[in-house]
Amino acid sequence: MDENKEADVTPPGSSLALMPLPKRYGLFGVLALMQILLVARVAWQADWSWLQFFNTAAISAFSVVVFFLLWYSALSQLRYRWTGTVTKAVIAIYALLLVYHWLRLEPLSFLIVYKNGADLLTWEAVDYLLSNASVVGWVALLAAVFVVIWLFRRYEMVGSPLRHPAKVPALIVLLLLNIVSVAAFSSSRNEIVEFSASVYRYFQYDDTDWNDHEPYPYLKKSDGANDHFDADFAPNVFVVMLESFSAEYIDKVENGQPVTPFFNRLKDEGLYVNNFFSASVETSKGQFATLCSVYPSYRTNVFTSYPDNNFHCLSHILQERGYTTVFMKAFHSLGFENTGDFVAANGFEYAHGMDGKFVTPQERKQYKIGWGIRDDIFYRKTFDYLDSLEKSNRDNPKKKSPFFVTTMSVTNHMMFDDIPPEHRYIHANPQSHQDNYANSMYLTDQYLKVFFEELNKRDYLKNSVVVVLGDNGFPMGQHNNYHNTKTVYNELFKTPLLVWWPGHVKPKAVTNTARSQLDVAPTVTDLLDIDTNHHFVGGSVLRAPAGDYFVPLIQPFDGTYLASLRYPYKYVKHLKTGKESLFDLRQDPQERTDLMAERESPDTPLPWGVPLASLRHDVQVLKRNEALLKEDRIYPSGERDNVRVVFTANRIGEGQPLIYRVLGDTDGVSVAITIEPYVKAKGTTFLADVSRSDAEVFAVAAERFEPGVSRVSFEVYVDDELSSTTSGDVFVSTEEVRLLSDLGAQGQQDWGSLHTNRSVRGGPLRVAGNSYGFGLGTHASSDYRVNLDRDYEMLYIAFGLDDESACGNGAKFRVFADGEAIYISERIKSGEFDSALLNVAGHSHLRLSTRNLGNGACDHTNWINPVLFRQNPAAL
Repeated sequence: MDENKEADVTPPGSSLALMPLPKRYGLFGVLALMQILLVARVAWQADWSWLQFFNTAAISAFSVVVFFLLWYSALSQLRYRWTGTVTKAVIAIYALLLVYHWLRLEPLSFLIVYKNGADLLTWEAVDYLLSNASVVGWVALLAAVFVVIWLFRRYEMVGSPLRHPAKVPALIVLLLLNIVSVAAFSSSRNEIVEFSASVYRYFQYDDTDWNDHEPYPYLKKSDGANDHFDADFAPNVFVVMLESFSAEYIDKVENGQPVTPFFNRLKDEGLYVNNFFSASVETSKGQFATLCSVYPSYRTNVFTSYPDNNFHCLSHILQERGYTTVFMKAFHSLGFENTGDFVAANGFEYAHGMDGKFVTPQERKQYKIGWGIRDDIFYRKTFDYLDSLEKSNRDNPKKKSPFFVTTMSVTNHMMFDDIPPEHRYIHANPQSHQDNYANSMYLTDQYLKVFFEELNKRDYLKNSVVVVLGDNGFPMGQHNNYHNTKTVYNELFKTPLLVWWPGHVKPKAVTNTARSQLDVAPTVTDLLDIDTNHHFVGGSVLRAPAGDYFVPLIQPFDGTYLASLRYPYKYVKHLKTGKESLFDLRQDPQERTDLMAERESPDTPLPWGVPLASLRHDVQVLKRNEALLKEDRIYPSGERDNVRVVFTANRIGEGQPLIYRVLGDTDGVSVAITIEPYVKAKGTTFLADVSRSDAEVFAVAAERFEPGVSRVSFEVYVDDELSSTTSGDVFVSTEEVRLLSDLGAQGQQDWGSLHTNRSVRGGPLRVAGNSYGFGLGTHASSDYRVNLDRDYEMLYIAFGLDDESACGNGAKFRVFADGEAIYISERIKSGEFDSALLNVAGHSHLRLSTRNLGNGACDHTNWINPVLFRQNPAAL
């Protein structure tokens, strides 16, 4: 039977009112009830008031009903054959979002999907999703799913409303009601709207004018006058980062036993800071802040999104002073979040996870806890590895020594419930998250003891500085929260800091201030009497903080919180809602009283001494930091790099100029601009004399560009000597050209998910050392179809293995037009780049296919700058 709408419309003269109510309105009632049940679960967990629950439930029910009423009313005007399928898909997506919210007690954020897209189907991700679900929660969820499926099938709720077209006035009213539900309420909306809002917030452009004239605002130059580093007496340096090591459990006693007995004794032997905070809630952000002393990004991950940026981290500085630099992680791979590539590019000569080189399959099975091998095994393996490096250094006097070693443990990784019974020393029969966490913290503490035992066994490591800290804290029920992706309270960030160097660092407890991971790198250089150029935004904990010093707290999830801590005051800005909060941590260490909320009106003055203007400015500093990271303006690429060109727009329309800025002293400066279209063999170069202008903003005239993608390079010359180079891809759109990657692609791949204009891991598209602006990042083998929106004559497309793919053995790239192969490449190996100009005239769809050649372990395949032309580009 034809399922077209025309065949299913109610017969003339009949009344819609005669249609059974469950079929007409049941779907909307069920969806609203599901949302209300979800709100009830969240309210019960978070201990909401009855008024808060009723308000939130009403808003959520209203939002979900008007959203789906509008959806059905709009699609009822179209043919049912495909609208029914699309509607079922949308309801399925809504159900998945609701299930995620039910299990995690927080809505799914686009940032989580975008950031972890390649790892969403790993066992670790599934474990993360399921870790918060109790037996009661599972039973309730499964019962609800069963009832909903039965109702949908019994009363044909999904398809029936589509067969009865809504009138135009109803559509207008529903559209207005949806606008009200989206605009008037910043939260508590239905799951699809919430997720869509997180997408909007992620891509929302911050148009704040920072008025920066300095090309590198963080750069601190040194003449070396205070540099007293002595290579002959330089100590080894260890930065020991402990997974989720919360300061709230130091000196804590549970079940009659101290949770961290070893650390409790150890902290009396060095400089201990109890009000110490991680910069964010993610390991990679904590590592970046600790090693580089730069604010981490709240929008993305620096390791993946900015791997080519210029940084001058602690590892660089110590490597320059003759240290052998080593990075070790207890997780089996350094591929997660691109950690391995980033640290290798930023001063670490040796970087390893506990892969097959270090751990046998039998050892992995025997010693695994949670996400990796036990920390004690990890530390022993690490010191054995250092022994091998030390022997190599001894045998070769030209090799570098002493050691700078950074370790990252994994035993204490959430959700702390994978500890074997024989290792549960605090709570033998754990009954709660808190019990599991106490057991895990105890193990981490005892394994840290193994680290120091191994250290003290070795004569070549007798003179060692050890810095112990956590990558972040972790909530254990404070503020009714058990997840580090929610809220911005201190327990998510607070972790101990210990600087241990017997005979050199005087034992002391610092309690009257707050310090941050950003202070670790400056502290180490201070201890070693190193005075050099750097970009550190933190300061040494051996000295009082500077006047503009603040502790940043970045929660990238849950609508994004940015906080500044100028002890004792903590200021919080929620970017999703715009809400401001303020706490006095000296008087209110549990953060129970929001001083902003306590005011009768916004004009009511705060207590005397609250530096509100400075705290608000600190949040602006974190926003400005996003621009500096994106523009690669943290550290210059060379000694003469003191004038910099910045251009942020990589798409311009026909007839539009390309705007760029010249930052720094432009006296005697000229800029050589080269524009190279990818479809032509030669580009053009011309000179822009910017030294005679008082302006900072300049433009490349539109007529210099051709349609499609071109490589634009700016070479800055100061007194005729090259100072810096900035380059990037720019797409010039006209009616004659279209980016293939903008048309959308459907298909599958062996691992991860398709990324547009990013690699499969979410980083920039990088092939053979160059970064490209547009394209598709996949993993071989892959197969994707792209439907063409009009007739095109030619396709330019380039391809290669992403620079993340060093371990693969190559891949082949194939292009099909309406099922016919029009291009098949030779084997492309890592470091190789190729392109093709293909005739696609008369075809309606293309297929882009990659095939691995036997070893698909890391074949990250990139389609680069694919441009469709309506006529041969030679004729444009």
